[in-house]
Amino acid sequence: MKIVSSDDKITIYIYRNEIIDNINDYMKKLILKLKKKYHIDIYGFYKVNVYKNNKIGMIIDLLKEDDIDFFTDLVDLKIKVYEDSNMYLEFNDYFLREKKNVYIINNNYYVDINKLSKKELLSMIEFCKIIYGEELNKLPLGIKS
Repeated sequence: MKIVSSDDKITIYIYRNEIIDNINDYMKKLILKLKKKYHIDIYGFYKVNVYKNNKIGMIIDLLKEDDIDFFTDLVDLKIKVYEDSNMYLEFNDYFLREKKNVYIINNNYYVDINKLSKKELLSMIEFCKIIYGEELNKLPLGIKS
């Protein structure tokens, strides 16, 4: 699990496939873990986007919408789950470019995670940024090298 936090957004990368029967219970356990183990102060209203992909696992975005001034232990979540989400790796290293179906946009290279083998994905993920959701929708992916 990898956590990237800023003022209004917390992103959790879970690099394994998990079968989730109840997303509400899963998010409750995850938030408790973030509070206890990582000392991340979570309270208020959050929009939660869960992006699932069979190759990479899950990416969870916690987007803070508003604070609750009087209750610092209350969390309200609006959860949206995206099954089989498209995800791309973004990199600017020319030598990683030898992979399949590489798109070039603004001097960055993009490759579809689903087109990579597990071995290729594991060798590249450390040097790349994962593009998904709204950020992916903004890219004009149509120019192949």
